[in-house]
Amino acid sequence: MPRPWSLPFVHTVVSIALLSGLAMWTLPAAAQTATPRSNGEMTYESPSFGYEVSWDVSWTAGDLTDSSQDGADTLELTTEDATLTVVGIAAEPNGTRPSITTALLDAIRSITQVDPDWTIVASAPAGPAPSLVVAYEDGGETVRAYIEAREVAGGDAVATVSLVAARDEFDAALAAAQASVTLDDAPIFAGALGNGTETTGEAATPEATGTREAEATATEIPTATPRATERATEEDDATAQATERDATATPTETPEATETPTEEPATPEPTGTEAANEGPPHGRTDTPEATGAEGSGIESNTYTSPQYGFTLTWDEDEWEVSSSSSDEETGYDSIRFSGERSFIEIRSDPDYRGDPVSCRDDWADILRAAEGVEEFRPLEDARGDPITEEDEDIASAAFEVTLTTETGDTFDVVDYVECRVLVPGESNLVIIHSTLLEDYDDQVEAREDLLAGLDLATDGSAEIPAADATATARETPDGRGDAADYTSPTFGYTLSWDEPWTIERETSEEGFDTLELTNGVSRVFFEGQEGFEGNPEQCLNDAVTEARTGEGISDFEPMREEDGRRAAGFQSGRAFAAYTLTYSNPDGGGPERYVEYLECRTLAEGESVLEITQIVPAADYEAEAAAFEDLLANLELAEA
Repeated sequence: MPRPWSLPFVHTVVSIALLSGLAMWTLPAAAQTATPRSNGEMTYESPSFGYEVSWDVSWTAGDLTDSSQDGADTLELTTEDATLTVVGIAAEPNGTRPSITTALLDAIRSITQVDPDWTIVASAPAGPAPSLVVAYEDGGETVRAYIEAREVAGGDAVATVSLVAARDEFDAALAAAQASVTLDDAPIFAGALGNGTETTGEAATPEATGTREAEATATEIPTATPRATERATEEDDATAQATERDATATPTETPEATETPTEEPATPEPTGTEAANEGPPHGRTDTPEATGAEGSGIESNTYTSPQYGFTLTWDEDEWEVSSSSSDEETGYDSIRFSGERSFIEIRSDPDYRGDPVSCRDDWADILRAAEGVEEFRPLEDARGDPITEEDEDIASAAFEVTLTTETGDTFDVVDYVECRVLVPGESNLVIIHSTLLEDYDDQVEAREDLLAGLDLATDGSAEIPAADATATARETPDGRGDAADYTSPTFGYTLSWDEPWTIERETSEEGFDTLELTNGVSRVFFEGQEGFEGNPEQCLNDAVTEARTGEGISDFEPMREEDGRRAAGFQSGRAFAAYTLTYSNPDGGGPERYVEYLECRTLAEGESVLEITQIVPAADYEAEAAAFEDLLANLELAEA
């Protein structure tokens, strides 16, 4: 199961960038002036909507004589390096407030009208103030604009807030505005990207990333494993979430598949699709986007994967890098691009051990589960056959996706996912490409041109992340090879399992060994660690505190048996307890009820413990009990 970026992220970005249709609202014009506050700041009160904007002496207000016209109240502030604009938009005559999506699109068109080839650099569509960063050319200079939209006047109107500055000055100008300008006594920017983005394009998540989508706008629940939520959030950048590729097919042979929103998560991601990839966050884990080093591996227009050595060279006139990251702990290297009409991500992925088919199918499931997806069906070629490919080295598929935004706008995109063998038996290269359905045929060639600069360096010289070195596949009696063994590198305990359990994450670092498994419903963590003087009760108390105080957690209560007794116990060398809780995703989604089972065992007296955690939807807890017990029956602690 993949990851933590927010899938809805790219879908939302595509809709904002490409939907058409604007509305105008008319109200009587009104005059207004800026007035000083006692602290020396200047203040503007919207004539129509009553919100207040205040700024310090570093900003100069434009002419406010006719600031209210055609149903919009407009304030423009300038410094030597930037222009900040606040526009309030009235409700329609029937009292219906304008769509935030429409207001955002209107602002984008107004700002970028000097350059029809503007591109989205970053997007964070989640939360009450969706935000974007776009890039365009103005008089031969590369310019960036931050744009957000949110409700004002108690929800009766919408305000757009934008800041425009030269690319080199953009981050500093954004930060200066956030520190020196307020809207209704709060920092001027409420959107997730308002803390500075420049070229990173990572959509901030209130996520992540989303993640593997989105996203940012994700309803997915954070997972302990980078794969579980990665596609969505993460973390979050419009270009970060899309990658499409079909190196072997041509537009005339079969309609190429296009990517689906991946909002990182991401995210990541992102955006989980099953209960096992959802649920309360597990405190000791991260997402690749959260830990990755931005910009790693990039020199001019060439990217070199820090961990695997594959390279990619691109045409800077056609593609702009929105972000790159590398996480040695998870084995993920990622680079994300935005083009004129496409979003592409290329990443390494050790989670499928080089199996391209399972990699492709898993990512397709994640895209299918993205927020806003109404229909998800195979894209067909001219003969009516699904566009798909599958052999020992590569697997791909394209999907036609119908999306509906929160404002009710519906549109069609193509999501294309491809997995290649990167290192046999060890890792895959994942390519995800997203574009509108109507642009797909044209964008296939653009994708192939980008991927023509890819060199996988399959000579075996790339180093394999050590995190996956301790789990080895073993064949079941029928030869299917769906079982596996694990040996803790630091503490020597062992675990074996059969299908449907699969590895989500495996790490070993500085006296802390982590193994995460999922069976599609439960997530189970085994964490060997030094500390607690080997005392399982101390370990359990710490684990309970960590679980109770996690973000989004409420109603955390001891679970009780039918006779009213607590589901807890203490034995020699072992302590355990089960709790019920409610989890609400800070990025949206929920609340949902879960059961979290916590157990600690002594590994070495006075030295180390093994912490075991099961997270499962409350409705599935009873049904999962036997599967969990069977798994634990295969756990063997090393002899002291």
